[in-house]
Amino acid sequence: RKFLEGIAEYGVDGCRVVTPFKNSATGNQYGYSCSALNGKLVDLMSETGVCSTKDTDPKGGFVAAFRSGGVLQLVRANERVMNTENTEIPLAYADGRLTGETDNIVNGQEGRVVALVPAKGDRGYYLLVDMSDEYGEEPGKESDVDPQSDKGRKYAAFRVSKAKSNAVPDGKGGYSELPAPLIVGGKVGNLEISYAETVHKMQGSEVKCIIVPLSSNCARMSSFINRALVYTAVTRASVKVVFVGSLTAMGAA
Repeated sequence: RKFLEGIAEYGVDGCRVVTPFKNSATGNQYGYSCSALNGKLVDLMSETGVCSTKDTDPKGGFVAAFRSGGVLQLVRANERVMNTENTEIPLAYADGRLTGETDNIVNGQEGRVVALVPAKGDRGYYLLVDMSDEYGEEPGKESDVDPQSDKGRKYAAFRVSKAKSNAVPDGKGGYSELPAPLIVGGKVGNLEISYAETVHKMQGSEVKCIIVPLSSNCARMSSFINRALVYTAVTRASVKVVFVGSLTAMGAA
């Protein structure tokens, strides 16, 4: 609820959930890891229609699924993602044509998922991600506010291939079919959904609204919950900080 209030007031890019846990056993156990929180927040974004385009499901069309750090990332159009390694990525137009240019995408740089498109003149696919307003437009083309209908804009093109099957283990000894193509290869594993981020990853960044979940269970079981961590999380916000949890956890910090 606080996250939805935050993005309603400050926009999707103006609100973050900040946690000390990336994908630890403790964080997952109590639902406070980045992977656990992002899974919940992705569902919220779908239910509210934030991740939507003019020509897809009003709640947002699934674009692709991929694994990053062992965690399955199922992304929709307009989903916010973060690059986690410094890497050089080619640029492409919305129809999959390479521009002949590249960009050095840095660790921590964020963007929005646009589409999964066939690579023009070659085998494979590109997962297009809008990583920068500085890429510009194709000569003679005008920009459009909707990236799905904007054929002139340039995007970071993560080259991938489709897996032979979209089935993944369901954790119960069986398999479930994903609602989008499972993609592999290239540098797509450098991307991860980024509505929730670790305090470490947020260092040096600032957004208008920060939400800090504090669990007394996590506080007792982890040395990460301390005054320095809370101070770092609080100082990432330029306007508002919201603590969600228990006073016990705050006292432990």
